[in-house]
Amino acid sequence: LISNTGGKDIAEVTFQHWKDGKSREELSLTDLEVHLSNAAFNDLGGLHQADIIQKALIDASVAFLPLEKRHVKMCIRRELEDRIQRLEKEQETLPEEERVPVKSYTEEDVDRLAEERSYWPKDYKIFSTSGCKKINIIVDRFLEDDF
Repeated sequence: LISNTGGKDIAEVTFQHWKDGKSREELSLTDLEVHLSNAAFNDLGGLHQADIIQKALIDASVAFLPLEKRHVKMCIRRELEDRIQRLEKEQETLPEEERVPVKSYTEEDVDRLAEERSYWPKDYKIFSTSGCKKINIIVDRFLEDDF
C-alpha cells in the first residue's frame, strides 16, 4: 500500500529535526512511527479509521522524507550526465560534418538550475516542495540554451 498519508507530519518532524541541528539522515523510522500511525488512522482519506491500522496489521512503513536542495542538485547532476551521455552517443552515429558540440555544465549551472525549484519553509528554504519531479524540464531548457 502506497500512500502520502502522514506527509505533513513527516515534513514537520523532519523540519524540527533540522532545527535541532540534526541531519536528515539521522532520522529513523522510530522517530516517525507514532506520527505515521496516528496520521494514517486519523487523517481523512483511504486509511481513515481503517481496521488494518486499528488492529496493527501493517508490518512496515517507509517514510519518504522531503528532499533538501543538495538532493535536488544530485538529481540535476544525474539528469545532466545521463542526457549529455545520450546526446554524445547520438552525435557519434552522425557523419563527422553533421556533428555539433554537446553542451557541458558547471557547478554554477547546477546551482542556478536548483534555484529554479521552490523550497520551504519560506524563511529557510531547506526542503524542495516537489522533490526531483520535473527536473527533466529545467534540464531540457538548459540544454536547449533557453536557460
